Amino acid sequence: IESEGIITAAQTQAKKMLSQEEVYKNAQIRANEIVANAQSAAKELRSATVEYCDNVLKKTEETLKRGYESVSETRKNIRKSEK
Repeated sequence: IESEGIITAAQTQAKKMLSQEEVYKNAQIRANEIVANAQSAAKELRSATVEYCDNVLKKTEETLKRGYESVSETRKNIRKSEK
């Protein structure tokens, strides 16, 4: 009878350990999924940020170019009017 108790206790302990191991494995799988999703989202965000910055800089460059051309044209007109 004592041996049956030991066997039952051992079986119960083994089930608990298997259950805990299963919980650990599932948690590890879920953690890996979360990390992969976060890395993917970060990559998309970086890409969108680069695209946004490039567009802003392009518009700024175009605006400065038009400004430069305007100043250059004004200078030419001033010099012509002096003659």
